[in-house]
Amino acid sequence: MKLSIRDFLCIERADLDIGSITLVAALNGAGKSTICRGVAQVLTGTPTFGIKKSEAGVLVRDGAPECRISLSDGDSMVAITLPQADYVTTGEPLNATVYAAGLTNIMGLDAKKRAAALADYLGTEPTREHLEAAMKDAGFKAGVVEAAWKAIQEDGWDGVLARTQEFGQKEKGKWEEATGEKGYGSKKGESWTPESWDDDLAQTSVETLQSNLTEAQNDLDGALRNQGAEQSVIDNYKNIVS
Repeated sequence: MKLSIRDFLCIERADLDIGSITLVAALNGAGKSTICRGVAQVLTGTPTFGIKKSEAGVLVRDGAPECRISLSDGDSMVAITLPQADYVTTGEPLNATVYAAGLTNIMGLDAKKRAAALADYLGTEPTREHLEAAMKDAGFKAGVVEAAWKAIQEDGWDGVLARTQEFGQKEKGKWEEATGEKGYGSKKGESWTPESWDDDLAQTSVETLQSNLTEAQNDLDGALRNQGAEQSVIDNYKNIVS
């Protein structure tokens, strides 16, 4: 593998044969770190890593019109040109991640981003089989698993989690509004009963409850009509007396 650097930062010219392990030695300030950075940027395809594209000129050696870094191995080649920030490849791609190239320290990421990055390397991203097993243990049917997996493919695990949490908050609000209770939780939801609850109601069918409700409503309507009739008689006598 051959590395070629022209006019990158403090490096005017560098041509190196890169083996599996390559030692780059020089005095302080001679450009060892610059060579490593050049290799990293060309392998990751990030000509202006860490800066804006409009600022790419700062990476070109003072007095030079442009910079070029290329890495080749047989028929494969990758190169960047600055300040244009062009990136070209030929043949089998020569590449590396920003972590492998040393441009980003994976341990310097926040916990969420670090977990996502490590999941890619370690292959710990949950699969459909993991989801099916977990949902089966929780008692969900196959159709629900299919819908859940489709949602995960569209929005990702974090997206589905956020959407589920939002849905749960809305349902909690509906429950609290209907019951007049606060502090809903799974245990409270399972054991809560309204005031004056009769355990016999749990054994009563919906049809019976509906029939009782209709009968009570009819009685109430009749009572209200009678009350209205009695009030009209009183009003009539008042008119006669007056």
